[in-house]
Amino acid sequence: MNRVRGYTLIETLIVLFVISVLITISMSRYYFEDHEDPPKEFFQQFEKDVFYSQQKAATYQIPISITINSSDRQYLIHDSTQQPSVMTQSYHPDIRIYLSTLKNPIRFNTDGTIINPGKMVLYYKDEQYNITFPFGKGRFYVTKVS
Repeated sequence: MNRVRGYTLIETLIVLFVISVLITISMSRYYFEDHEDPPKEFFQQFEKDVFYSQQKAATYQIPISITINSSDRQYLIHDSTQQPSVMTQSYHPDIRIYLSTLKNPIRFNTDGTIINPGKMVLYYKDEQYNITFPFGKGRFYVTKVS
């Protein structure tokens, strides 16, 4: 007599249920770990937007500006024609940005370098971060003060 060996439907469903529960737990942990640090999220997004601005300036050979609007908790990316902004990014309501030696708007030449280098300060709860745009560099760097 030929006997077919295999798993029953109930056994297969139990295994699939256990796998789905493990995946759900691991994804929820990943989500909460990734979204707990508003300054980190701001820096990641701001870095992408600065790079985008530099690429757009170099590609289209037009100066690009980033205007920080602290009262509305957002910054706007626009070109030199002052047309409606190319992009508007909002940031966490507990983040406060003050322009120290950096002038508003942050402007980039047609080769993607910053026109007026300087420093701005980001405050989040009890933490302070200095964001510095050095002379002759296209990027910025962040130092945590407290």
